[in-house]
Amino acid sequence: MAVFAIYKIHFEQAGQKDVFGKDGVKTIDKAHEYFSTLFVGGNVKVCKTNRKGEQVPLECDVERKYGDAMALFVCNEKNVKIPKKHEELTEKAQPGCYVLVYNRADVGLIAIERSAAFDSKPDKVRDILQESFNSTLEHDYGIHLELKAKMNAEDFWDAVGKQTEFGDTVRKVVFDFPDSEKVKSVDDPDDVQKRLEMMHYLAKAFRAKKAGMHFEASKDGTLHLDRTQEDMAQMVNLCCDNGYNIAVHFRMYGVYRHGQETKAMVTLGDEMLKEFISGQTSFGTKTDRGDFSIMQWLESVRHITETYNDEEPTKKKRKRGGQK
Repeated sequence: MAVFAIYKIHFEQAGQKDVFGKDGVKTIDKAHEYFSTLFVGGNVKVCKTNRKGEQVPLECDVERKYGDAMALFVCNEKNVKIPKKHEELTEKAQPGCYVLVYNRADVGLIAIERSAAFDSKPDKVRDILQESFNSTLEHDYGIHLELKAKMNAEDFWDAVGKQTEFGDTVRKVVFDFPDSEKVKSVDDPDDVQKRLEMMHYLAKAFRAKKAGMHFEASKDGTLHLDRTQEDMAQMVNLCCDNGYNIAVHFRMYGVYRHGQETKAMVTLGDEMLKEFISGQTSFGTKTDRGDFSIMQWLESVRHITETYNDEEPTKKKRKRGGQK
């Protein structure tokens, strides 16, 4: 079972002026058609920028294309140290991940597998593909493409539960009370109340404006967040009800904070992907009629995420010293 992050494809004009094709139609009106030309030939031109600012070509194969859907396999390039007798040799490895593209005139979705090949961060793959696609689309057609993660606002326990179901682990949890004097726990049990009173006392003794609690797992361990444990549930409810911050640090996802939107993540069975790539349906026959399970999966993902928000671009921090 693989986990995929879902992104919406957005097209816009790259420049201020409209660009027209040879048929006199605005290129932006046929953006999805021009986008599909990037995948002709079985290989896609993809590069990543390394720490030195150099462009490093990556392998990206079109493993299957049917109608508006296609499966890509994007390879990363990593240096791996291999012991050999008294030496440690460095060789280049090319692990990769699957990327599913659903490119219809009225629908544009990309699903990126969460894989250790890219540090379990689909956004890394998104950034590489976005930059690579735009190098051709902007130059040849005057079209700019953006891949925006689909975001969903979830209940705290639902968000944490879903992430752990995907095999992620919790390395740290931080309860943050910006002003400990204002924390109230009228309906909480006596033991929770006593913990809060102790926190108030310590904060006052340190003359601290802020107070909180910090829990961290061992190097390879995980913290257990379980809503059935009353003390834990009471503390989470206390923060949620009073608008205080809870930060859950996952090893793969990163930091999730109560109240924030989470990226849409959807599971896909291995057999469903193999069926599509091989061109053989679950009935055991080769087909081009479109009765692949993955086509229904893509439509289901489209339906589920159509009411989700599109990720807002992150504002870049200004560098100090007047640097640009």
